[in-house]
Amino acid sequence: MKNFKIVIVDDEPRIANTLCKIIRGAGYTAFAAYEAEGAMMLCRHHSPAMLISDVNMPGISGLDLAGQLSREMPACHIILFSGHIDTPALLAAAREQGNHFQCFVKPVNPQELLDKIRATSEADMQKEQRTA
Repeated sequence: MKNFKIVIVDDEPRIANTLCKIIRGAGYTAFAAYEAEGAMMLCRHHSPAMLISDVNMPGISGLDLAGQLSREMPACHIILFSGHIDTPALLAAAREQGNHFQCFVKPVNPQELLDKIRATSEADMQKEQRTA
C-alpha cells in the first residue's frame, strides 16, 4: 500500500484534509491539495497511482485537471466527486473527449471510497505480479 500514492484535491481544505487523514489511516500514502495547480505539482513530483478530485473548483476544474493528468500520466487512476447537479453533463462531455472518470456524490462515503481504493490498488499489485 505504501507504493500506492494518492493525491486528493478539493478547494475546501477541510474536505481534502479529512479525506487525506482517512486514506492515510487505511495505510496509504496521501497528499492534499486545495486547487488544481497544486494538485498537478504534487502529481508531477510524486507520480501517484490515483487522483481523487472535486469537480467544481475555482480556476481549473477537477474535470480539466483529470483530463490533463490522464494525458500526462495515463496509468494514474482518477476518481472525481461532486455535489453539483451539473456534474452528469460535465462527465458526458468528458466521455465525448474519450475520458471515462468515476464520480462519487458529495458527501463522499469514506467506506465506499476506501473500498474503491483498495480494489484498485489490489488490481495494480496483481498486474505488477503478472508482468514481473
